[in-house]
Amino acid sequence: MRGPKSGVMAVAPIPKEPEQFTDLDSNGVYNIGEPFVDTGNETWDDGEDFVDVPNGIWDENEEFIDVPNGVWDEGEKFVDENSNGIWDRSEPLFIDTNGNGVMDEIMGYYYDPENQSLLQNSLGGLTPIQEEKHQDPFEDTNADNFWTEGEPFEDQDGDGKYTSYPYFWDLNGDASYTIGEPFEDVKNGQYDLGEEFTDEKNGKWDDGEELTDRGNGVYDVGIKVVLLDLDDESYRILSANEPWPYHRGRVWGKIIRNLTNTGAKVIVFDFEFDAPDSQSESALGVLRQYKNVTGFDVDKALIDGTAENLEHGDDQLAEAVLYAKSKGTKVVFGSKLVNEPTRVPPQYISHPSSRIMNSDPYEGLVNSIDSDIDGVSREYPVFLVLNNMENDSTFYHTLAVNAVSAYLDIPEETLPFFDLNIGTYNYGPLSIKTLGKTPLFFINYYGPTSSANPFGKPYNTFNRYPLANVMDDEDYDIGEDDADWMSNFDPTSSFNQMMVEMDPDYEIMESPFKDKIVMIGASTEVFHDTKETPFFSYKGHQSRTPGMEMHSNAIQQILDGSYIKVVTGSLQFNDQSRWNHILIILGISFFTFFVIFKLDPKYGALMILLEIIVWLSYSMGGFSGDYFWLFRSIPGLSNSQIPIANPALIPVVFPMATIFLTYGINVGYKLISEGKDKAFLKSAFGNYISPELIDDMFDNKQAPALGGDNGMRTAYFTDIQSFSTFSEKLTASELVMLLNEYLTVMTDILLNGGGTLDKYEGDAIIAFFGAPMDQPDNALRGLKVAVEMQNGCEMLRKKWQSEGDKWPEVVKQMRTRIGVNHGDLVCGNMGAENRMNYTMMGDTVNTAARLEEGAKQYGIYTATTIETLEVAGKDSFEWRIVDKTRYMGKSMATTTVEILDFKGNLSSESIQMIETFNKGFELYQEMKWDEAIETFKESEKHEDNYPGRPTNPSKKLISRCEEYKENPPVIDGEEWDGVYTMTKK
Repeated sequence: MRGPKSGVMAVAPIPKEPEQFTDLDSNGVYNIGEPFVDTGNETWDDGEDFVDVPNGIWDENEEFIDVPNGVWDEGEKFVDENSNGIWDRSEPLFIDTNGNGVMDEIMGYYYDPENQSLLQNSLGGLTPIQEEKHQDPFEDTNADNFWTEGEPFEDQDGDGKYTSYPYFWDLNGDASYTIGEPFEDVKNGQYDLGEEFTDEKNGKWDDGEELTDRGNGVYDVGIKVVLLDLDDESYRILSANEPWPYHRGRVWGKIIRNLTNTGAKVIVFDFEFDAPDSQSESALGVLRQYKNVTGFDVDKALIDGTAENLEHGDDQLAEAVLYAKSKGTKVVFGSKLVNEPTRVPPQYISHPSSRIMNSDPYEGLVNSIDSDIDGVSREYPVFLVLNNMENDSTFYHTLAVNAVSAYLDIPEETLPFFDLNIGTYNYGPLSIKTLGKTPLFFINYYGPTSSANPFGKPYNTFNRYPLANVMDDEDYDIGEDDADWMSNFDPTSSFNQMMVEMDPDYEIMESPFKDKIVMIGASTEVFHDTKETPFFSYKGHQSRTPGMEMHSNAIQQILDGSYIKVVTGSLQFNDQSRWNHILIILGISFFTFFVIFKLDPKYGALMILLEIIVWLSYSMGGFSGDYFWLFRSIPGLSNSQIPIANPALIPVVFPMATIFLTYGINVGYKLISEGKDKAFLKSAFGNYISPELIDDMFDNKQAPALGGDNGMRTAYFTDIQSFSTFSEKLTASELVMLLNEYLTVMTDILLNGGGTLDKYEGDAIIAFFGAPMDQPDNALRGLKVAVEMQNGCEMLRKKWQSEGDKWPEVVKQMRTRIGVNHGDLVCGNMGAENRMNYTMMGDTVNTAARLEEGAKQYGIYTATTIETLEVAGKDSFEWRIVDKTRYMGKSMATTTVEILDFKGNLSSESIQMIETFNKGFELYQEMKWDEAIETFKESEKHEDNYPGRPTNPSKKLISRCEEYKENPPVIDGEEWDGVYTMTKK
């Protein structure tokens, strides 16, 4: 629903560079009222890097007068009332309104942070200044405490626009905020758009002002992060010169220098350099090994500096970091919080190697968090702490936080403050919205992985460059692909220096890394450093995101301040969100119950569907920033884009589950009350009419009537082989016990398979499929039940055999014959007006009965027709055609098929038997009696001749062929149809 905010697939992508504006006062930053290049909504918005003059922090040698944040910072002037030389909380800060840098005797202003009032220094002493505050009342729909475009308001002054005269002291009477005037601060120490002020130019773009919007509706400072990717191509190219792991000096040090020379502001490594450089250590190991031979003490030489042309890779990398520092470029290395249960203490921070740390670089933790539920990386830690807070209570910042810290030049001595009450982590100018009382925030991903290429071009969420490109300069040969690419942007390259000497006006190509945060990481599959993100599957294409790009999304998000708000405090049920969740559940439950309590279940279902749509639109609209997204998505209804700003996570699943549950309870109550009525009918009439008819009477509120309907259904007959022999061997009670056990197992299989029991006739079961409920696959169901009944009968035989002498041998070898036939038959209420039963009738039923009866002549136990098998699906079973038969009382011939088992369940011997039998049957149909006899004799060797089986199809057709040799079925010259007419059942 919510697409990407950056890259080629975004509807209105955030520009990669800042939008241009006209700097009227030549202070180098954007100020309210200055024309600017907007990217879409014709207004300068909160969060778009408004930089005040001054810049909100104290710089060295600069006397900074803070537009107050309620605390004294180094360099700020104050009124030292008790002459103790330090600022006390009760002492007002000095505000220099005339810009002379000193506190004037007669006119000066002081801000009282305790009373939040302005004091004027006059001859009468410090007196409070009162300023009338007026603003049009408004409905704060987004709960940010400020009026936002689109929020309803009461136009009290009748000027047709929202008016706010507020919360600053207008000392010079120009009706607009001026640098140095006190204001109500949102605690970041500088004036931000969104803090109440009166702008003489109304703070938004008006018709006639110069504006060029790139399409996303807001003024953007651009994407600050650039990816430097060790991708498969770079890994291949560099492998010709550099074995992995790469030499810290030749590769990583060179990359730092090249990026520094081309203007990168921050270089971030999503690699861990916790162990010493392996190539250097290998070389040192060789030198140490031959110390006695060469007499060269490499360790001593490294310490005293006498080792010519010998320098450790980590030292070279550290030198590159120092070089970057000298040019104003910060370097951030990855570290990691490690858990080792056998270590004391078990947790520690794995820093870069000590040689690298000698350069005093930035570092940040690369630890990530994957969801325990689906493995998706959604949460990002702001900081981590060790599990021994009594010894180390340091907040160890993560890679993204320290990358932003380096970018914004936040002093290292800046102390963070974690406000648990409102879930905000304050660090210098940063105010990170956390997930409640946890040091985490949801990553507001800007789009799919940048390198994904499903539509012929990369998504390009972030600008991405191969690592080999940055290595490719005039001093490094990367082979056949060498183009000195990096030298184009490097002013120190010999080519650019030569061009400048030749033409002082020569412009060096603009570097793609200038003033950017360059994130260095790997996407090559060798490292398996990828994450599954919410954009894993986008527009039908799946792509995992490299770990470095997860950090990049977090960096850009912190810079933009675009945090995802969780309305309930947490999506999980915990102390923070418990009552919010309970109130939502109770509110939805009561609303749903009272709405549908009196409604018919069908109308109630429509109401809950509407309720679900409303909640879905509300919850997902909170994330997209547009509560009418569902209607916008209807083709032809609206072409306007869905805004993506200030996303809010609102629970979706459990509120919808609450709606379903409440509806289910309501329907369940009605079913219970109706079930009592139905139970009364069944208890009163269950001994007289079938349960199916009672249900039909109750559901249709009418008495049963005679009649039925026809359809393509499946008739089903079973019978126990040689049941009369059982009667002779067992007493009446034993026979009843045996039949009950047999019929229980067979009936359970029938009903579980979707069959309808018609009746029992002694040991026989008569049933059908496809009625009273329509079953399009009724033929398949019938044959499956037949195979499962044969398997069930096998289990009964094993059980009876395990019971020793309890049963005679004839019981232990009991077999059941089954006949299944699919065709047109009638199912309905049959019988008399006052006594009826739901049963089946038709020729299809008669054929099924004949199949079951005729099976004994062939020695088979599951018989069906070729037509039934074709409807059910031949590929589901192991089978063979045993004969073309015209049964007694039938004029039409039937191709009889034996079902042996489910597909793939036969032994190789049985499969060979079927293949041989099929060849014999073809010869039999061609009246090649002798050849058929020989083939059937071969198949008969593989027939399963278990006890109690009087014959089998091979024996039967051998006998038939010998009979036809003596008495051919047709006179010479006539064509035989291959049908055998039975003369007995």
